[in-house]
Amino acid sequence: MKHEIAYFDFIQHSGVLEELDAALVAPRFVRTEFPGADECLMYAERSDLRLCRQASSARAAALRLTAESADWPEFVRAWTHLVRLAMAYSHDAVVISHLVSQSALVRAMDELCLLLTEHRLDASVCGPLLDSLATGEVLAPFDSSLEGERLVMYDLIQRCYSDDSRGDGLLMIDALEKFAENDHWSRRFGSIEHPVFQLVGVVYPRRAETKHALDEFMDAAVRQSHMTRLDSVGDSVSLERLRDELRERHVFLRFCLPVLEGALDRHHAFRAKIAATRILLGIELYEALHGEPPQSLDDLVPEWLPQAPIDAVSGRSFVYVRREPTPDDPRRFLLYSVGVDGEDNGGVETDEARPDAALSSRVKPELRDGFDYIFNRLREPAEEQ
Repeated sequence: MKHEIAYFDFIQHSGVLEELDAALVAPRFVRTEFPGADECLMYAERSDLRLCRQASSARAAALRLTAESADWPEFVRAWTHLVRLAMAYSHDAVVISHLVSQSALVRAMDELCLLLTEHRLDASVCGPLLDSLATGEVLAPFDSSLEGERLVMYDLIQRCYSDDSRGDGLLMIDALEKFAENDHWSRRFGSIEHPVFQLVGVVYPRRAETKHALDEFMDAAVRQSHMTRLDSVGDSVSLERLRDELRERHVFLRFCLPVLEGALDRHHAFRAKIAATRILLGIELYEALHGEPPQSLDDLVPEWLPQAPIDAVSGRSFVYVRREPTPDDPRRFLLYSVGVDGEDNGGVETDEARPDAALSSRVKPELRDGFDYIFNRLREPAEEQ
């Protein structure tokens, strides 16, 4: 509660509420109908995530436009508002809202990293940007969104199981059907109008067993959210294995269990990009003071960074290599992650998948292994259109 109260106090004075008020008066942002919550957390109305995406896109565009016009005070203002907007949405404690917040901030960081290869920013600009990323994960703790998902599942268990007053009970098939809003249910079970069908609930795991299996899954997800991607692979519990090993009779969890493996992948990549953006801003500040990039990342500690960050994907240090600029490539150094495979391939990136493929274990191995991800990338020619 102290964490949430501090957040509300911060957001009240951040200016982001005024930004949202200004956006809501535009007709294209107005929603006239909202789905009913039906008193169920699963259907509870979420923040308008489309609005967050649109506002973050506008702010990311403002970063580039203000940089091109050298309006650096407005550049810092646009960056600060985008960070605060992402922070605000991240406190809606479900995974989808947190992922949208991550996406908004990643869009800003990607644009900033491109701009850092195109412009030399002085300390009056880089200092506030680095300060805005100086507190932990920047967004609300990711594990709070995972706990929100757990509460949604607890709420469904409460509604779909009987209660014997000792923490146990039977699955009520008609109650579960209420939340099955797709054809999968009808193909699997058909009609359940006959009262005798309710007896089928006795063959499925009871309430206590279901809750135990859910908690094992969610506990592993929370634990792995604090690990690097490399460490999570070696964790004693695999989320994919737990999901695959759910017996066929675990119908409730097979139907309702949230898919979190991809969300954790995106979370690890997001943490890597936050750390790398801090490093790039630290390098820019160092160069503004000394006239050249640092010899190593250790030169940034402790004046610009409290410690050399660890890559949340590979579990290793980021790779920093100084280089000589050329007419076609003005970069004075490369900063990159060795990616999911943990091997330094000299900054070679794949051209057969999206640029950050090396950061995601969801990508086919032939598209991610053997490649790295460079954070201070050059802008693609197509992006100039």
